[in-house]
Amino acid sequence: MSILIGHASISENGTINGAKGDSTGKEVCTRTWYSKPWDFMAIHPDSTVREKHAKAVEAACANNNIGYGQSDRNTLNTLAKAVNYDLSKVGKCNCDCSSLQNVAAVASGASGVSYGSNGWTTSTMKAALQKAGYKIITDAAYLTSSEYCVRGAIYVKSSAHTVCGLTNGSKASQTLQKAGIAAASGGSSSSSGSSAALKYKVGDIVDFTGTTHYTSSYAAGTAKSCKPGKAKVTQLSAGQPHPYHLQAEKGSGSTVSGWVNAGDIKRATAASSGAIAVGKTVKVKTTATKYATGQTIPNWVKGQKYTVQQINGSRALLKEITSWVNLTDLEL
Repeated sequence: MSILIGHASISENGTINGAKGDSTGKEVCTRTWYSKPWDFMAIHPDSTVREKHAKAVEAACANNNIGYGQSDRNTLNTLAKAVNYDLSKVGKCNCDCSSLQNVAAVASGASGVSYGSNGWTTSTMKAALQKAGYKIITDAAYLTSSEYCVRGAIYVKSSAHTVCGLTNGSKASQTLQKAGIAAASGGSSSSSGSSAALKYKVGDIVDFTGTTHYTSSYAAGTAKSCKPGKAKVTQLSAGQPHPYHLQAEKGSGSTVSGWVNAGDIKRATAASSGAIAVGKTVKVKTTATKYATGQTIPNWVKGQKYTVQQINGSRALLKEITSWVNLTDLEL
């Protein structure tokens, strides 16, 4: 499994400034984890905050209205604020690596985080993150291997670059222990990892048959009513009473958005979940017209083979073109 990060990288000109928006699909994007090397990793103790941060970064990477530019780096925050920090709805703007992470941290709801007049820089991030209660890891062993990556963690190289971890590495739990964070603070530490003790993995589409979800995977979690239907597994918490965190699939009729009992879910039928999966080779249909992010799909993209790097709900990230395409526009 590829360990991914999300970041604001470079403008369409290969420089620090460019036109608003991502014209190459690689200005603000996801890619495989790498060592800069990093000076430190900052991890929020609440897994819900980490998950919201990661989702905000993913939304920014999928929205080609968001490009790279240092001179107008604050335009992302201005537009994000206007849409309540839903980065999938932001119009044409730019950011740089640190302003993106600052906006994502605001979107996560992390207590004590604000954007300010100019946003974070990689030189000021450590102090700002510590003040907001993030746990800082400087031990090189945790910063030079993707195995220790934690979804929602922020990696920083001062005066150079910053990225967000989007996938839990195989040793993510050890990283959380190193940071002094409980295994399921606010829910679960396994938001993009897997557990041998659980039947389903993060990203699986399942049929939720229950009518109750919980605010935590632990027994103390508050029960709330919800409707059954198709849902996506977004987090895991093996060994707890409510081990799966589900998010209702759009249009399924379900309202689940919380931790549920293992007995209340079953494998979705092949017709609903489809055969397309991470790692599969697919083609973009010749009838496809728009990317999942709204931009027009050029003819040269259609009919070609690509590798599925991620699946997020009803869309897939294709590795070779770093673009999100609706599953209905793909074929094996």
